[in-house]
Formats: sequence, structure tokens, C-alpha cells
Amino acid sequence: MHILFFLHRIGPYHHARFTELAKNCLLTVVEILPTSMEYDWKAIDTIDNYNRLHFKNIDGKELKGKTLLREIQNLLDQLQPDAVITMGWSNRTYMAALYVARKKNIPVFSMSDSTYDHTRRYLLLEQIKKAIVTSFDGFVTAGKRSEKYLIKLGVPPRCIYKPFDVVDNAHFQSEGKVIPGFDYASPYLLCISRYIPEKNLFTLIRAYHRYLSLHPEEKTILYIIGSGPLETSLRSLVSEFPHQQIRLHPFVQYHELPPLYRHAKGLILASTSEQWGLVVNEAMAAGIPVLVSKYCGCVDDLVIDGENGWVVEPTVEGIVASLEKFFSLSSDKLREMGRKGQKIIQQFDLKDHKIAILSMIENAPKQKRKWPKFKKLIVFLRIFL
Repeated sequence: MHILFFLHRIGPYHHARFTELAKNCLLTVVEILPTSMEYDWKAIDTIDNYNRLHFKNIDGKELKGKTLLREIQNLLDQLQPDAVITMGWSNRTYMAALYVARKKNIPVFSMSDSTYDHTRRYLLLEQIKKAIVTSFDGFVTAGKRSEKYLIKLGVPPRCIYKPFDVVDNAHFQSEGKVIPGFDYASPYLLCISRYIPEKNLFTLIRAYHRYLSLHPEEKTILYIIGSGPLETSLRSLVSEFPHQQIRLHPFVQYHELPPLYRHAKGLILASTSEQWGLVVNEAMAAGIPVLVSKYCGCVDDLVIDGENGWVVEPTVEGIVASLEKFFSLSSDKLREMGRKGQKIIQQFDLKDHKIAILSMIENAPKQKRKWPKFKKLIVFLRIFL
């Protein structure tokens, strides 16, 4: 079976999933925005068991309209895949892949971790989205919240498989590579995050400062690791505090993450909007407890409050309350919570993701499905907009 997979850019998480999937199929991955710098990942140079193509674009932007349709048509004619998968349905290239694949009667699927509460919803846009998602033959989705949203949009439950958002758990239990000069010996709490508004980092910083003000004997450092447009403003806020226990640290590469997690006391993610939260998978695989905002899509699947971590109200008061619980526990109890997390995350591994994809394709309807003109028109217009 030959699978053709479209996504923006291959990062280390995608590469791990593709390497596992390619053990059971012929896989070609098409990067439609290979120069994207949304994340500061180093380029994936070594690809052994799947094929990698770079899609044409202009100045780092997607093609559109007839030009885009022609490129997709040529690609599908050349490769003759048995199934097409898109990483989502939010851009023109994914819609063009859907449109051409359906015209050629090739089963077409997508990945989804969108949740209903992720952002404000509008009735008209939801109806348009419904027309789009019900045009796919199936989905691999992240967890309970994303599955519920797909069903709300009209996707039959029999066409939904899990899990989507997985990491290479074994990697985060490996030795990895230490960061030169990083102080692993001092106690620290991690937040690994892009520096963008929805990550709620200003609130997290203020909350941690308040906790330290209430407990001046606490020596644990909060490391906020990442990069993004808010860095200057975040550093300015941190500089207002007399203590040195809140520190911003540059983006950390994939191979440097395992020891960073392993020596941490725990992970905190205080987002006000988060479709999933892969760093929670990583921390659980590494065996540390997690404090996760109730707005993160992963909490229903991964976090058992008080067992392997805590579900956090992402306000200053809510974060402080969760920190009180976290710091009240002994090191032995925190390690026990981390071990419980490792058991939970075993159900969200690369092989589970692979099985979901292959099962989705195998169980898709073999006969050609009718495609109502209205839905076809919506998809077609999106290719030109």
C-alpha cells in the first residue's frame, strides 16, 4: 500500500511517526512549506525508510487556484497512491489534495486535534467546516475532545480513529544529549512553550512569583523554555522581580529534551487555548508529574487529577493553588506520580498511531461515495481563496 501524506514541514515528532508507519507501507511525505520557521527545529537530514518531496510554493507561500490543482493532479498521476492523508483541513493545499483525490476516487483522510472550545465558533463557519470534514473518508484524531468535535461536525464515529498526538516515548526515556552549561543539579520546574499569547506565560510568571512570595524558602527554579514574538516582553516582566528563580531559556532541540525532563521535578502548561499539548506526552514519557491547564485538549485523556498530575485553572489564583499541591508532596510521591504517568502514556505511542492510520484506511468504504455538489463547491472555492 502506498500512502501519500501532505503536511507543512517535517519536524522531529512527524519524523518519528513516519518512520514507524513506513515499516508497514510505502510512504511518501510531501512538505508543502518546507522553509516554515514556525518552530526552530533543526532540519531532518536523514530519512531512511520513507520518501520525502518538497512541494512547489512561491516565496514560502502556498500556490492557489488552477496552478495548485494542476500540481496536485500531476503529483497524484505520477505516484498513483492508494490513499491520501492531509495533516489537517485548514489550507488550500490540503483542500486541493482532497478535491483531486476524490475526483480520482482515491480514499482521502485527515488528521485532527481541533476541539470545539479551542477558539470562538461562528455558525456559518461551522457549517462550512462541516461540509469540508464530511468530505473526507476518515480521521485519526487526538483524543476525547477532538473526537467529540468531529462528531459534532457530522463525522460518523465509525470513521474516527485514535490516537493522533503521540511522541516517541522511548526517546524521552533515553539518555539524550545534555545542554552545555545547563544546571541540572538545582531543583527546577519546566514550562516548554512557544512565546505566544495563548500560552498564558505572563500569568504563569506572575503566579510563580506570587507563590515564591508566599513561600520564600522555596528554591525551585521555573524554566520557561522556548522562543517566539513575546520574548522581549516576557524578559521585561521577569526583570521586575528581585529573585532569580524565573528564567527564560532558548529553544531546546529534540535530542536535548530527555535529560531536561528527566532531571525536572515536573512540567507546567498553563495555556488558555491548546488543541492538545505534546509536551505533556513528553513529560509523562520521561516519568515526571504534570500540571496542565483545563483548556489543554489532552487533559481528558492524559491527566488524572491527583494521580499523575493536576488539572489547573489557568489564572494566577488557580496556578498558585496547583503549585501549593505540587510542592506539598515529597520527592518520593512526585516520582510515584511520574511512574503512573508513564503507564498512562503507554497507550499513546508510535505503534498506536500507526495502527490507527492503517485501520482507518483498511476499514474505509471501498465503493465510491457520493459527493454533494454543495460540499464539492465549498472545497473548490477554498482552493482559490
